[in-house]
Amino acid sequence: MTADPAAEPTVDPASEQTAVVRPSFDGIAVGAALPGRTFPLTRADLVRYAGAGGDFNVIHWNERIATAVGLPNVIAHGMLTMATAVRLVADWCGDPGAVLQYGVRFTKPVVVPDDDRGAVVEVTGLVSGRDEQSRTVTVELTATSSGEKVLGRLNDYTGERIEIMDRAGIARSILAIAGPGVQAERNAAVATRRAAESNDQLAAEIAKAPTRLGGLAHLAVQDAKAAADELERCVKSLGFKGAMINGHTHGLYLDDPSVYPLWERAEALGAPIYIHPTDPVTPAPVLNGTHGIRRATWEWGFETGSHALRLVFGGTFDRFPKAKLILGHLGETLPYLLWRFDSRAKLYGVKLKREPSQYIRENIWVTLSGMYSAEPMQCAIAALGADRVMFSADYPFEDSEGAGRFMDTTPLADDLRKAVAHDNAARLLGIA
Repeated sequence: MTADPAAEPTVDPASEQTAVVRPSFDGIAVGAALPGRTFPLTRADLVRYAGAGGDFNVIHWNERIATAVGLPNVIAHGMLTMATAVRLVADWCGDPGAVLQYGVRFTKPVVVPDDDRGAVVEVTGLVSGRDEQSRTVTVELTATSSGEKVLGRLNDYTGERIEIMDRAGIARSILAIAGPGVQAERNAAVATRRAAESNDQLAAEIAKAPTRLGGLAHLAVQDAKAAADELERCVKSLGFKGAMINGHTHGLYLDDPSVYPLWERAEALGAPIYIHPTDPVTPAPVLNGTHGIRRATWEWGFETGSHALRLVFGGTFDRFPKAKLILGHLGETLPYLLWRFDSRAKLYGVKLKREPSQYIRENIWVTLSGMYSAEPMQCAIAALGADRVMFSADYPFEDSEGAGRFMDTTPLADDLRKAVAHDNAARLLGIA
């Protein structure tokens, strides 16, 4: 986490009698500890968060459902746990806006009993770095509940991450920034600058373990020409293997003509572009009033699959026939609808050089990320071809060790297992 301490004290506008003295950068030393905090979480807090955030998943209020799906009891929302922990730094700074970057992953759920006390999240912080140029400090947070660590470092590249890879049997991980990233930034110049900074940071971390880690470029599609230049820099100078883009950019999808300069450069470089899911521009009305099927359950798959279909039906692959696209979750349902796409394209008079299924088979690769089930994997292999399906652990959103066990034990011929687990990705991404 990066924070921007102010040099001057401020006064809390809520109370003229309470002065909130923000720490001075010059007075902060590496190794300094922030005052620890204890934050209670009750079932009432979960209800209030659900009402404010719209996440009414039953595991956050119904013990019967929570235990039926293997949880110890009702658990706190992950985003609520993250927000609770970062309060330690926000309060220390005296201004939530002083927190410039925040990255954590979930390690254990916070179980919230149905009683007056609820759960307790204990948070401590340690200053682990100072940047003299930007006058910011890095704070490492530790959050525990019932004696167990509930949040881990997302920016841990060569420690616990590689230990997890070893336990899962993963030889190399290709890293990228998940959503929303700079796709949420409205200022094109800021987005372009932030993307380049992120790529430089990732390259520096990869350099510490180059045989275990690789990268995909983070790109600001707000300025497609600049994004194309950044992709080329990342591929040629930083050794990245392609790019990941977090869905639409304020409603701008990758089939838009303004994005053609990026596709042209990606095609010339042979660099694949991975579309990572994001929220739709407008929440799908068909899901109004439902519980648990928005976002990662169904909405993101529909959104991302539709994004890819825009490229297919919109002629992007006719214009750039050697372009390479990657989709997660075994293709966001596309492999299971190939016949339907072809028949409806004929019915509606869609003018393309090839049938839609051909573009999906020839321009699109899919990963297993978050889909560790034999039946859909076998369907994707049969529909797209044995060379189009690739293993992915989807860290930190999924259990890497569970993903590794699936890859090692799911019924597959040895040559096909080797192709999915390693060879297909190595070939596509140019990994020796």
